[in-house]
Amino acid sequence: MAWDRPQRIREIQITFDSGFQRQLTLTASDSHSNTTIRAPQPETVRDYKVLADGKALAEVKGNHQRVNRHRTDGVEARSIRIAISATNGAPDARVFEVRCYA
Repeated sequence: MAWDRPQRIREIQITFDSGFQRQLTLTASDSHSNTTIRAPQPETVRDYKVLADGKALAEVKGNHQRVNRHRTDGVEARSIRIAISATNGAPDARVFEVRCYA
């Protein structure tokens, strides 16, 4: 994401893919349990960095959560970049949403 002039950013919220296309039902039924992944969902981004104007604001390793929030002291930046280095198993990474709050 980029802006024409610097923006003060106090929080960055990132929403990743977490396999909502699969039914995630907890049940004792073997027919459903056999298709349930009881671990981090393969689509979810595992390792990534949040960069502001090319400088690292956060580095995350081992993520398994759909939504992550990164708070700052009010950094001013003209651009934010999410650099993804690994998922929990899927061959490609997907970011559903990035929100920046002042």
